[in-house]
Amino acid sequence: MRFLMLQLGDRSADGRPTGPLGEAVRAYEEDLRTAGVVLASETLHPSRTATSVRFGDGDPVVFDGPSGTSGLVVRGFRILDVRSAADAVAWVRRSPFDVSSGTAGHVVIEIHEIDDGPPW
Repeated sequence: MRFLMLQLGDRSADGRPTGPLGEAVRAYEEDLRTAGVVLASETLHPSRTATSVRFGDGDPVVFDGPSGTSGLVVRGFRILDVRSAADAVAWVRRSPFDVSSGTAGHVVIEIHEIDDGPPW
């Protein structure tokens, strides 16, 4: 089963982690690769460099920056190939984001099973 992990975080912590957190993230990535469960893993450029397209009534509207208003932005993603949703959750729980240390800011990782049906 394939799962998309969307890493959401504070705009203030946009970009690639550095220092001890960066080292911990690189070690975690190596664990994923060694286990053979990661299909893709990418960090995104800061959200201020994004372009968004909003659809609704009338023509699509193109604007600079992220589309969300929650204060959380997509900072990166991973695609894992594991046996079950429980395995996906177990891998995410191993993520090195220790919010109590103040090094990660506010981080949320959404887990989405990838639909293997035909494209919509």
